Amino acid sequence: MKISSTILRNMQVNGGGTATIFAGRQHSWQQFGERIARLAAGLTNLGLQGGDLRAAERTYQVLHQVAGRAGRAQRPGRALLQTYMPEHPVMQALISGDRDNFMAQERQARQFQGLPPFGRLVALIVSGRNEAQVIDTARGLGRAAPRQTEVEVLGPAPAPLSLLRGRFRQRLLLKCQRGLNASALARAWVDQVDIPNQVRVAIDVDPYSFM
Repeated sequence: MKISSTILRNMQVNGGGTATIFAGRQHSWQQFGERIARLAAGLTNLGLQGGDLRAAERTYQVLHQVAGRAGRAQRPGRALLQTYMPEHPVMQALISGDRDNFMAQERQARQFQGLPPFGRLVALIVSGRNEAQVIDTARGLGRAAPRQTEVEVLGPAPAPLSLLRGRFRQRLLLKCQRGLNASALARAWVDQVDIPNQVRVAIDVDPYSFM
């Protein structure tokens, strides 16, 4: 987001007794550098939604960076965060400033649940322009899911981005131990189901994005 020179000239945060309020998107604060004395971030809990494995880490990183922009000049600064989840570990870590404890808790939670890097994940994204056909295919994959002690399948369920570029999307998530060949397991799973030509099934091993 490019801030115009006119707006920058009119910003009088550093003195003159004038209070200036500027509303912008996530990255707009980067262009103001040390002139920010008070900073507010709204609806910060939205980043914690959507079933993303890294949601807590990413939300902490972004809010920590944003809050760090307040008070870099001579005057003390203050960051205000709006949230409906003040008890969430991310918010508590930001309040306490204890990053190391937050990361240790995240690691412990992943290990307990068998999530990466302690386990493997495979996302199956079923998409197509016919919603009923997509749902039927996803349910067929759910019925054909691997039945093994070391494997757990979640879904099907609408993907967080359930409609993207005119295509309806359903998601299934396979979780297994690190010793298993997750890619071969997912391919054998999909091969059991008759996939209509109009439906696409994408296999994403150790997905980075959960959208």
